[in-house]
Amino acid sequence: MNSNCHLMISCSFAASVFLFVSCADNSTTGPALNQRYPTTYARLSSDSLETLNELFSQANPRICTALNDFGFTVSWGTVTSCPRMRGRWARDPQIESLIDKAKVTLAQNSRFTGVKDPSSLSFSSARLLLSLQNDTLAFRVDFKPQIYQGLRVNDTDIRIMVDSVGIFSIMGNHYPEIFIPEPVVTPSQAQQSLLGEVIIWYDFGGAPREYVVSEESFSHDTLMADSTPGAVKMVLPHKTDKGNELRVVWRIDVDGPSWWMYVDIVTGELLLTEQLFIT
Repeated sequence: MNSNCHLMISCSFAASVFLFVSCADNSTTGPALNQRYPTTYARLSSDSLETLNELFSQANPRICTALNDFGFTVSWGTVTSCPRMRGRWARDPQIESLIDKAKVTLAQNSRFTGVKDPSSLSFSSARLLLSLQNDTLAFRVDFKPQIYQGLRVNDTDIRIMVDSVGIFSIMGNHYPEIFIPEPVVTPSQAQQSLLGEVIIWYDFGGAPREYVVSEESFSHDTLMADSTPGAVKMVLPHKTDKGNELRVVWRIDVDGPSWWMYVDIVTGELLLTEQLFIT
């Protein structure tokens, strides 16, 4: 690392520790030092995480959600021990009021959810849940992924569970700070870098198969502003030993698409290959 480079740690959000590499001059420029790529959320120590979980529980005694390694509310699919639904509403609740209540709760817990502005939340769906054991009702309210400076942030859907007493579960999070750099790699260059990549997949019998990326692999369904087909610019949370790196990528459609391949717009690295079909 250059002798002028140094690590900066910012704790402006209690639940979020930002780790930045600064290679600027030695002058102090305040928040400008935070504008480094990629924005990285460091894993918290066990003591720090325990303290944050206690703070979250004290502020939200009825919400059974735990926090992940980075201090945010856990993602979908994480098993937590939740209280039973308490009872049936006296009358059918208005979905709009449930959505508003969910937005307010998420913003009030911004240090844990990453949601700074309720208006940034985009409603996706609401589903009625019925407990057959005690004939009680609850609703599941889902919000669409975060949009940051016009870019979709992958894996940032948020789900709220609410019953007649109130909200009892939060799953998922946004990221309050993301640095968006100018592209170094164009969509066309990203596609060209994938030529010859071998994708291993498994058929219904469990046998391994190979797919080699070629010029014919690229979809012509999605057009970017520069008319490059099959490429979408977005943010990809990428977990490494350093922490959770928020990488800005080109998502490249491959073979239909049968796969999405994510290429960093600055470094040109292939970060992830995502299979879109089930075997």
